[in-house]
Amino acid sequence: MSPADECVEHRPAAQLGCRIGIFACNEKLAEIFLRRVQWHRHVLKTAMQRVGGRFRFELAKSAGGKLQAAGYDELHVLIDASDSAAELDLFLPCAGIVHAHFVGRNAPPVPSGVRSYAWRSVEEAASFWARFYLSAEHASLAVNCSDELSWIADGLVGVGEHAWSVSTKGALTTLHERIDESCWRNIQRNIVVVEAPVGWRIRSLEKVRSALYAPNGAEPEILVLLSPHFVGCSLSWLCFFGAGEQGGQIAAR
Repeated sequence: MSPADECVEHRPAAQLGCRIGIFACNEKLAEIFLRRVQWHRHVLKTAMQRVGGRFRFELAKSAGGKLQAAGYDELHVLIDASDSAAELDLFLPCAGIVHAHFVGRNAPPVPSGVRSYAWRSVEEAASFWARFYLSAEHASLAVNCSDELSWIADGLVGVGEHAWSVSTKGALTTLHERIDESCWRNIQRNIVVVEAPVGWRIRSLEKVRSALYAPNGAEPEILVLLSPHFVGCSLSWLCFFGAGEQGGQIAAR
């Protein structure tokens, strides 16, 4: 058997704890995000026959314009069309990492130190992050991955996309069809979570790796979730643009 035909094997799950806060001025928005993250995690963990996990998710409450609790490892702030991004810097002392999710709108400039994303819906954001956190706990393989996406720099904006097909090649084709060529040329970095059946081959991993190289030569980060209950190949993709290059992404997709 050649190396390309070998199967991707399981690796031990991470054990360290991590406290994740979720906040929105519209509390219902935060509740929906939390509920959908937990639902996706439950479905995937059941399929993968996994239990436990190091991430603890909770709603972050505010009073008098301040969070009632701090000390989060990560804080997700959801912002819809009616909210302002002007005071995002107030969240920085409350968490090690602050993620600002702009839902149904493009991402405006944010304070230094805040990670910025633009999503079409809360469901799209929850689906990706559920998979990202689960892969940090139970990925069978992680390729070219950095801790906590530490390469995300000020001025980059994350945009997500998802594709599924019966084959890895088909899923990659679908993914490329959904990204305009002019947008693809502006991608700075990207990460993908792959869901595939047990027995998924190294050859397929190489297809994903070569297909998702950023135009600037940056290699994609790849996280692989395997289960005998997964069918076909699912790609949950997050790519990063310079803030001035992602204008119109939400409207265009």
